[in-house]
Amino acid sequence: MAISIPTLPTLRNAKAAERPRAEAPEVQFLTIRQVAQQLQVCTKTARRIISDKDIPILRVGRQIRIRSDHLSLFVSKQW
Repeated sequence: MAISIPTLPTLRNAKAAERPRAEAPEVQFLTIRQVAQQLQVCTKTARRIISDKDIPILRVGRQIRIRSDHLSLFVSKQW
């Protein structure tokens, strides 16, 4: 029969638990279709803008995602 001994939290873990966590800002990712809708262009035009590297992208497998703040920055530079 095995005896289980309860483990005590280490000092490092106890201190980490006491510290308040900083909240990360909410980042929203958009699809190409959503980008096209916001820019009021067709998806082909949105893909062209992305392929011209005017907007940085994030690839998730074969899918492409665009941060909403990067899209806002692109729009503000254009106008």
